[in-house]
Amino acid sequence: MRSVEIISIESDFGAGKKGAKLGPQALIRLINKLNIKHLSYANNLRIVADDLEENTAHPFNKNIESIYEVQQLAVDSIEQTLSKNLFPFILSGDHSNGCAGISAVKNFYSDKRIGVIWIDAHADLHSPFSTPSGNMHGMPLAAALGINDLIEEANEVDEESIKVWQQLMYLGSKKISPKILPSDLVFIDLRDTEEDEDIILENKNISFYTPQKRTEIGIEQILEYTLEQLIHCDFIYVSFDVDSLDPNISIGTGTPVPNGMTENEAVFLLKSLINNPKTVAFEITEINPLLDRENPMEDVAARILAKVFE
Repeated sequence: MRSVEIISIESDFGAGKKGAKLGPQALIRLINKLNIKHLSYANNLRIVADDLEENTAHPFNKNIESIYEVQQLAVDSIEQTLSKNLFPFILSGDHSNGCAGISAVKNFYSDKRIGVIWIDAHADLHSPFSTPSGNMHGMPLAAALGINDLIEEANEVDEESIKVWQQLMYLGSKKISPKILPSDLVFIDLRDTEEDEDIILENKNISFYTPQKRTEIGIEQILEYTLEQLIHCDFIYVSFDVDSLDPNISIGTGTPVPNGMTENEAVFLLKSLINNPKTVAFEITEINPLLDRENPMEDVAARILAKVFE
């Protein structure tokens, strides 16, 4: 594979629980300690959000001004890495930052068709109009898909909140929205959705694979079907939320959900995807060192990466 540059987005403004901003550097320390091939001591472009503040002005898209500022910096860093013909290996605090990864790839390859493989227990398809919590780690794909309303709005969103949400949808210097097509998005191990997200999945005919499907046909067949669906895409962005793993492995993430993947299944999937020539960027996200010190999630992630790159 191409030489890697690590982009660490050390922000957890989008999460309901604090601590995920510590995940990227915790993982980097272990990557270096284990001397993982391709990754250890790679150049690290850091986006650190310590000088930004939490904001309660927008209850249905909490902290969106700070999130937008962080993600603008992240887009610039990821595009910088791509321009050097390096592989962006993105270590992200919370999953709201996934919007920055997709935005950067689409901005850089603006005339190309981008596929997204979202390995996650959750759909992250909420918008300010549907969110039950206001936490923006549940919204990155809605922003990438350009979802700006619902037929029946659950939340009464004020004009200023709508304005900043639209700015996020058009994130990137080329102001592209939508950034991906529903047909070019595939979920793997999806298992915790809410009604509004189910409506979007059905209405937009978005493909997804549940743990039940994984049990029935195996992770190898799911991978084959996924790549077959994205065959018309020029490039692929892969996002791996560690809550796709089973909580028996670690609960060191903000929203663990039972019946997730095993370590071996994750190794097979990630190794196959990272080595796929169409994959142009990879993200790992939602490691929270504050939530499990008995079986730290950064230890699990480092073990998986060591096997992926062996």
